Amino acid sequence: MIEAGLTDRLTNDADLYALIAGRVYGLIAPQNIVTPFVVFTKITDVADGGYCAHDPMVESLFQFDSYAKTYQLSLQVAAAVRDALIDFRGPMGGAHVGSIRQQGEIQLLDPEPGLFRVSTTLFIWHSNLTE
Repeated sequence: MIEAGLTDRLTNDADLYALIAGRVYGLIAPQNIVTPFVVFTKITDVADGGYCAHDPMVESLFQFDSYAKTYQLSLQVAAAVRDALIDFRGPMGGAHVGSIRQQGEIQLLDPEPGLFRVSTTLFIWHSNLTE
């Protein structure tokens, strides 16, 4: 599955690890987690098929939220996430990635936990054979 591959790639990237020490979570972070950290979510995916055929590739839109106690650190974490993923091609977990490109990015403040957040959305074109 692409989600397991994303977790592995982000937790093993040296530059990102130096910032977040492997704190990468799918959908939701644990309560009382040490900052900074990254949470990612699959927003949607689109699979094209031909007449009587199933395309083995799908384009998924993922959101990567980089949380930190300071604005500057949230920007650094988001940049490290982009550097670890954008333009990657090859095997990732049980999937094959054809391309990763950025769709957008927004900077936010989460007032309840008092954290800065940079939300980056990436399109990932990948195989859908093992999902």
